[in-house]
Amino acid sequence: MATDAQDPRPWSRLPAEAADWLRPAAERIGALVIAAIPHEVEAFANEDDGRLREDIRTGVLVTLERFLQLVGTEEPALSEATAAVYARLGSEEAGERRGLESLLAAYRVGARLLFREMSMLATRAGADPHVLVDLGDAVFTYMDAISAVSAQGYAASAIEQAGERTRARQHLAELLVAGTGDRATVAAAARVARVEIAETYRAVVVPGASAGGVVPGEVGADRLARLADRGLVLPRSGDVLVLVPGPETGWCERVLDGSAAAVGPPAPVGAVATSVRLAERMLPLAVASGEPVRADEHLAALALTADPAVVAELRRRRLAAVDALRPGQRDRLLETLRSWLRHWGQRGPVARELFIHPQTVGYRLGQLRAVLGEDLDDPQARLEMLLVLEAEAAQDSAAGDQQ
Repeated sequence: MATDAQDPRPWSRLPAEAADWLRPAAERIGALVIAAIPHEVEAFANEDDGRLREDIRTGVLVTLERFLQLVGTEEPALSEATAAVYARLGSEEAGERRGLESLLAAYRVGARLLFREMSMLATRAGADPHVLVDLGDAVFTYMDAISAVSAQGYAASAIEQAGERTRARQHLAELLVAGTGDRATVAAAARVARVEIAETYRAVVVPGASAGGVVPGEVGADRLARLADRGLVLPRSGDVLVLVPGPETGWCERVLDGSAAAVGPPAPVGAVATSVRLAERMLPLAVASGEPVRADEHLAALALTADPAVVAELRRRRLAAVDALRPGQRDRLLETLRSWLRHWGQRGPVARELFIHPQTVGYRLGQLRAVLGEDLDDPQARLEMLLVLEAEAAQDSAAGDQQ
């Protein structure tokens, strides 16, 4: 007789003879449910999948048999063996990446048909109306228990698979950075990680707190998750390396806006380490500014600062005469020279950039010509002077941001 709806074992209220009404129809009910699930749940509609059909059949038959065993007893909803079946079904859904909702929808179809058919049988047997209430309570409580066990199996498998895929993706990233794996090895690692190899990768180095105390604009977990969704993430000591595939066309800047990160240039598979090294070279500037910094916007400075002795030698060779001037005059002339070289000798843009009159630009150029002579007309000398001044400007900017 119906009592408290919260009864954890409502099948105990069913009369023992209810199993006698239901058992002869179990095979027919099972066939009805097996046929209905693929029609009502889209994820299970693939008629060519023999394993899927067998999983449905196994689940339905185990469900019916266990329910008949429960009628009129105080036993828990699931035995150890039946619980293992439903946990496995949940785990397999995680493996197929269909999502748990499809499996739960199949259980709802089964519960609805099971209750409908059993209610009709109970009515034909002349059962007391209260038995129908107890029957409904028993069926849906039983299905709730099945759903809970399947959800646990799904969650456990999903966590395990996520860990395995994360490790596989990290292994692929390590191979790409090392550049030591042959094409077959990289392709095999990509298959395991379920990743399609891109033609090029751009390295993004994201500093952590251990990269120098408090990092301005430190990248948050949400932004790292967005990077990880598209790229291969490799945690390292003090920072995180992300290999972003393909031409990202500014996507990194949009994700990282307002965060410290160093972005390397795109590099083909086999030369990814180059992008990593150049991003690492820009990391101090990114940490100092708290903003994303692209290495491909500072390649000239990087080429020189790779060896400080090169900068010093070029400065001695090309700018020693200017360095011999008084500090104030020297600084004004070097500022003007850098702007003039950057603007291809156009006085108007130089005047606007330095907030001075064009005549002042002409006056300073006269002073520079008196000191530097024919070097101002020599393309090679002009290139070397500009490279030195740009490299030193980049260094000064980084030093100023760190103060």
